[in-house]
Amino acid sequence: MIRIALPHDINALADIEHAADGLFPSGRLPPGDSTYPREGFVRAIECDGLLVSVQLGKIVGFAVAELDETNFHLYLLAVHPDFGRRGLGRELLLGTINSATVQKCQTVTLTTFDDIAWNAPFYERIGFKRVVDDEQTSLLRSILQAEQAVGMSNRVAMTYEIYK
Repeated sequence: MIRIALPHDINALADIEHAADGLFPSGRLPPGDSTYPREGFVRAIECDGLLVSVQLGKIVGFAVAELDETNFHLYLLAVHPDFGRRGLGRELLLGTINSATVQKCQTVTLTTFDDIAWNAPFYERIGFKRVVDDEQTSLLRSILQAEQAVGMSNRVAMTYEIYK
């Protein structure tokens, strides 16, 4: 079941994020154990951008997106590895697209790894397109620059058009 998160759900998300981060090859994520900031989760709840996947009464995945003018930006999608490969990431992504559609957003944007099979290729199968440099919004440019500054390489910006 995918649902909009409630404030008390935030407490369960760091453990899921840490577990999901363990799937990435060594050196691909910044060192340390920082997680998505609590304030970001709160902002996402306010715009129906924080979705959770609940299995057997337990939160096992989440997607966090925030409004950026007329767009929804997906900052993070994570599913606990114990529940991976069951379509939960896809359901969370489609739920995010639905939330953006309900709010009449024009697009859903994100940044992801270009060279990891369950990143950019996964989003492309859903309908996301790569955004070339001169078509990137200021938000996408700033996120990619910040990611590069902390050592994240082979990142790409992507967009899913809802309304033109």
